[in-house]
Amino acid sequence: MENWQDQQRHFDATLTLVASPATRGTLLKTLARQPWVNLKTIAGIHFEALRLWLKRVPVYNHPTRKETSK
Repeated sequence: MENWQDQQRHFDATLTLVASPATRGTLLKTLARQPWVNLKTIAGIHFEALRLWLKRVPVYNHPTRKETSK
């Protein structure tokens, strides 16, 4: 996004990213650099599960897989 006034650029919001493979090492580095982001996500998932449990929302098991003939 650019903002031009009188043929001069006053604002530029450019985001340039470089893709990297999601290897075990890069994932561990990310976890070490930002542990609270991961813990916040896990805590949020469990908090929502608690809210559903308190509302007594029924839990359904995954159906068993039936054999298909090919």
